Amino acid sequence: MLPVTARFRRQVILWCTARRAERTWGERYGLTMTPIEIDLPDPAAAHRMLAGWAAAYAAVFSFSDLHSTFTVENNRVTYRDGGGSHFEFISLPSGRAVIFGFDRHSPDPALEGARAVLCDHGAEPWWLDTASNDEILNFAYGYEVGRWRAVGHDPTRVVPFVLAPGSSGEPNSALSSLADFLEQASEDLLGQPVHGDDADLRALLNAGSDLDELTLRAALVGEYEYLQDGLEAAALFRLRDAPR
Repeated sequence: MLPVTARFRRQVILWCTARRAERTWGERYGLTMTPIEIDLPDPAAAHRMLAGWAAAYAAVFSFSDLHSTFTVENNRVTYRDGGGSHFEFISLPSGRAVIFGFDRHSPDPALEGARAVLCDHGAEPWWLDTASNDEILNFAYGYEVGRWRAVGHDPTRVVPFVLAPGSSGEPNSALSSLADFLEQASEDLLGQPVHGDDADLRALLNAGSDLDELTLRAALVGEYEYLQDGLEAAALFRLRDAPR
């Protein structure tokens, strides 16, 4: 097993930056300045998907490095892509949920600012109740009565990168992003780009805190040193899979 070097960590964590930057059509046509309905998984499914992503990161980088990408606290999950973009996913009472954050590739400076700026562009105040007053944001999503609505959404940005539905052949889907991540990781660490098929990747993202070693191995395929760390990362999401 080759060691996970600092150079490799930087390459893999930041691979998504170059990948998203290539999708210039999204910068021209995808960004919205008024609330629109978005096709994302319901909050419970989204929470399980984040657990699967955390498991994949920990299995590649180790559990001790997980905090640089994921933080889990109560019903709040923070994701950072390693290059300046981030979001918060928060489960709320009565089946509601919110996602808000900052994407450094956002082409519209009019949306960048404290939460009041997003509210001025159509975000509902409750979407941002848990954001700090001085936090710099440029997108927000709210889930209520079975649908997600968003201000500042773009299909190539940081939230769809980890949560959007679709097969690995669809360039803006979570499965596509996970497949690319594992290809890069396995090529750098194992010498050849490998990952499980769509069914294996989907099983990883659906398992939540119930993730087992067989499911993780099937998705990653390669003999990674930190598989147990991946299971520990998924376990951080235990008792939080179903939003209250």
